[in-house]
Amino acid sequence: MTRCELAFVCDKQWLVLAPTAQEQVRHCSDCDQHVFRVDTDEEIEVARVLRRCSAIGLFPMSLGEQECYMRPMVPGLIALGVRLTAPVTDDRLVELRRSVPVVFDRGPVEARLYAGELIVLGEFEQETVQSLSADLERSAPELALAAPDDASAEKLETLFRRRYRWFTDLSAADTDPQ
Repeated sequence: MTRCELAFVCDKQWLVLAPTAQEQVRHCSDCDQHVFRVDTDEEIEVARVLRRCSAIGLFPMSLGEQECYMRPMVPGLIALGVRLTAPVTDDRLVELRRSVPVVFDRGPVEARLYAGELIVLGEFEQETVQSLSADLERSAPELALAAPDDASAEKLETLFRRRYRWFTDLSAADTDPQ
């Protein structure tokens, strides 16, 4: 178990959220976001990478001590990003902002995506890559997974160095690792 910060802890219960067409996805009318139920390591990693609101299903967490699940770093990770491969209508954009807020952020990342840039998501184990691929195929077919180019790989390396320092240096706990 590694120390990590939760962006927000909501007191809403899964059963009070509005059902959607997908069994593992509910909608919160208060924040107008989809909430994804995550039950496996891979689903948790996908939700973390895509910065989705999530309801964690199978294991306990100690929120008071700010403990949460964090997959340990292991060799054999695959670097991945996403690229926009199809036009997005205004109606579809509303759904994508709810389902994939990590890239459809109404801000600079979304602008870079529309400019044709590869948005680096991180490095993942093969099982997570498969889960991420299946999830994006289902929820955001306009996005394609791709390996980072040289410029993106440099950004990824810088990001991981910052995150590593943040997770290992307790004095940096109040600053954002990104």
